[in-house]
Amino acid sequence: MSRGNLVGLNFDGVVVRRTATLDVLGMPEVVGCRKTIRQLIHRGLEVVLVTSREGQELEVAERFMKIFQFPTKLVGIGRSCDISRRISTADMSVYVSDQTNDLIPLKGIVQNLLWFSPPTMVPSAISSFVKRAGSHHELLTELSRCLPHKYK
Repeated sequence: MSRGNLVGLNFDGVVVRRTATLDVLGMPEVVGCRKTIRQLIHRGLEVVLVTSREGQELEVAERFMKIFQFPTKLVGIGRSCDISRRISTADMSVYVSDQTNDLIPLKGIVQNLLWFSPPTMVPSAISSFVKRAGSHHELLTELSRCLPHKYK
């Protein structure tokens, strides 16, 4: 993985709507997600789905990706995940999350941070360094603005 072509998408919130269910078929996919991922891969980017899930919740996420044929892999972030699937945010050129508390600690580490959330207001704590995308169409537009020219 080379910095500059790695895009991390938060699994819960950007790929699937946040839910407490352990039923794979009960996990609602965010509209447009697979299309966005395929377009990014077609542009030559490496896309990873990032999660802090563990144990049974991680297995459910992996089954979801397999059943719905996501063209990417799921990787862990944080100290508690299996070392073989861990990734560092420093390896990512772009990180997309629906949680502002995920983004604030990454200021200065990740080149570009995108907040994926339908509400129109960006919290003042992140407004100076985070771009907002409320749909996957807007997400592609924002990613095009912050990725190197060769990936547009």
